Amino acid sequence: MEFIWDRNNLTHLERHGVAPAVAEAVFHSGCHAIHGTSLRWRFVLEAEVEGRTYRLFFDRTPDGERIYPVTCFPVH
Repeated sequence: MEFIWDRNNLTHLERHGVAPAVAEAVFHSGCHAIHGTSLRWRFVLEAEVEGRTYRLFFDRTPDGERIYPVTCFPVH
């Protein structure tokens, strides 16, 4: 799975103190929950990485080959 990183999503992650590698690990971890949103290709995933639970909002390209992480943050 290829991840798309740009200034926008890297800035969102930085605000929450989350490195891109952590967001990718959240995506690849066994998730607690995954939900679709009202936006066609946007999903919300919760998973634990290194003993901490994170929530990842991401878009999936229509071909399903790439992931655009919108933001990721720890769930307190």
